[in-house]
Order: sequence, then structure tokens, then C-alpha cells
Amino acid sequence: MTDRATTRAEVIADATLHVLGIGLAVTGTVLLLVFSGGRVDADTRAALAVYGGALSASFVISACYHLAPWEALRDTLRRIDQAAIYVKIAGTYTPFAIFIGTGFAHGVLTLVWALASIGAVVKLALRKRLGKWAAVMYLVLGWMSLLLAWPLVQLLPVAASVLILAGGITYSVGVGLFYWADLRFAHAIWHGHVLAASACFFIAVSLGAFSLPG
Repeated sequence: MTDRATTRAEVIADATLHVLGIGLAVTGTVLLLVFSGGRVDADTRAALAVYGGALSASFVISACYHLAPWEALRDTLRRIDQAAIYVKIAGTYTPFAIFIGTGFAHGVLTLVWALASIGAVVKLALRKRLGKWAAVMYLVLGWMSLLLAWPLVQLLPVAASVLILAGGITYSVGVGLFYWADLRFAHAIWHGHVLAASACFFIAVSLGAFSLPG
């Protein structure tokens, strides 16, 4: 993606997706926590809260960076936005690892959170843009989920497993389109893919939570 001027139509499209994302993430998180009460144990409920919090925060922070007219804070907001992506990735792993509940799954989760924390700190501290390397790091961290693929396939409903795969592919395609030079509506297209992928993972998490033995 180039640094060409953004049109009004592109800003409106991007704003619409952010508002929709925030509304769905916050509402979905509240409903998930309310309806899972009494159906899941304390660890699972905490994992759902971590996931929902990371998901909601990522949309709010992204909106602040991309839409708020605070030019003096723009560089700081950019770094916070990119750091939040690491937190969102690790947050998404959290319920799935807790669903599995094995030592291996907990080990993978610990590794992911450690790498995400390092990535987030580096993003916050480093003013220099990393360009496409940043996207590569996000994708590598996200696709490390293949380490949990087999236990998830065994544990979750088929629909949930399919949605996890669809979400990962949607994120990956969105990254490719974001870096397509001179693509109009690149930000809106990227955030549309983020919204669609987030929906896939949210439904998968919900299906997983409600399919656990009581």
C-alpha cells in the first residue's frame, strides 16, 4: 500500500467498519460472558473474558488511530494499534488452549503470550516502521496455531474447526490486499477482512464454549 491521499468515501467506509466492529465485539463479548455463566468453569470463563477484552480493545484502539483527528498523537496511536494486534492474537489463542486443557496446550499458550508481549513492547518502543516484516511476524504468530490443530479438531464441533481455518485464511488474504500498491479502499478492505475473520473466530469460540461437557 502507498501513502496516497485517502478519499472521503474511503474514510466513511473505514469508519463504518470500525463502528460495526466495536459494536459487535462489545455486544458479543457481553452476551458470551452472560450466557456462558454457569455452563463453564472459572478458568474457561476467565479465558473468554481475556479473549473478549482483547478483541474489543483492538477495535477501539484501531478506531482511535485510523479515525480520530489527533495528528500530534498519530505516531503514538499507530504504535499502540500495532501492539494491540499482538495482544488480540494471543487473546484469541487463550480460550482454545484452555478448552484443550493439556500441558502442551498451556505451553503453546505461554509461548504465544511471551512472543506477543515481546512484539507489543518492541512495537511500543520502536518508532521506525517495519513495513511488511511486521505483517510477517503477525502471520507467523497466528499460524503457530497449527500446533494445536489436531487437538482442536478432536475437541471442537466440525463447524468450529472450519471457522478457525476460514478466519486464518481471511486474515492472511486481507494482509496481502492491504499491501497491494495503489489499491483503493485498502484500509476498508483490510478492516473488512479483519471484521470477517474476527466473526469466524468469535463464532468458533462460542461453539467451543457451549459444546464443552458441563
